[in-house]
Amino acid sequence: MTDSTGGIPTDAWTEIEAISDQVRRALECPVCLMLSPDMACPYVACQNGHTACRSCLHELWNSNSTHHCPTCRSPMDTSTLSMATVILLTEVLATVRLACTYREFGCNQMYYVRDVPDHERTCVYKPNTYCLVAACQWVGTYDQLHEHVGCMHPDVYIKKTTNILSVDNIKLIESNRRRTLLVLSSVGMFWVVLSRKSRFQLLAGMFIVENSRPPETVTEPNMAFTEEPETPGPVTESTQTYSYQLRWFDEKGRSRFRSKMTWVGSSSLLSEEIRGGNRDASDSYTLIKSRSGSVEFRWFP
Repeated sequence: MTDSTGGIPTDAWTEIEAISDQVRRALECPVCLMLSPDMACPYVACQNGHTACRSCLHELWNSNSTHHCPTCRSPMDTSTLSMATVILLTEVLATVRLACTYREFGCNQMYYVRDVPDHERTCVYKPNTYCLVAACQWVGTYDQLHEHVGCMHPDVYIKKTTNILSVDNIKLIESNRRRTLLVLSSVGMFWVVLSRKSRFQLLAGMFIVENSRPPETVTEPNMAFTEEPETPGPVTESTQTYSYQLRWFDEKGRSRFRSKMTWVGSSSLLSEEIRGGNRDASDSYTLIKSRSGSVEFRWFP
């Protein structure tokens, strides 16, 4: 339901009016009850931080030899100017709600100014998903990753309806370089990473992309400013329920290697490398003694 105020929903406009009324009460003069520009920059206040507009103070003091606060009757002088300013600003800010910094990533919540830092530290829409493609500096959310890779790196984006992926021409992987594929499967998104350790040694691994988003999200801005419900935290390596198996084939298609079942790791291991960390993720790979041929990945719940 909307009214004539520029198409703003009635409930939203009611909230806007309520905020405006709170701001007005915080800044209005306690004597004339008017919102005066003088109140924004008070030049005199009492010891409790109360003040009044300049015209009212002049009238009160001209009719009384002692300068008392019209609100609490305490003495008023210019030495408490800074305190009055702080109190006024604090009262105003206490009525203001702001949108989350990560609104562009999907967060539609609004919070009091004092609560914004705490929320943004744990916001489930905070971009914490990195692209593992070499030299790519992109960072975003889980939902945006497949769109980014599909548009910017279409050659590494693979959709699978089965649980088998074959990577050919592994001899093209150079030393100190990685070949990275993003697999979108029925169980989520995986990074498949092949890295050359030495001339005849290859590191292969699967890493699941963590999803810190809640299963259901708000689609409209939360103009009622209700408290944000608790949401599940990000998936961590300790909670993984998937494993994978590797098979290596030589150039003639003969099976030369088959690994035992290995737990799927977390993509945050490789994200540490991208961010320049010193964490060694090589223990999360399976070592294959090969220079050429193909590698087959099979993953299981």
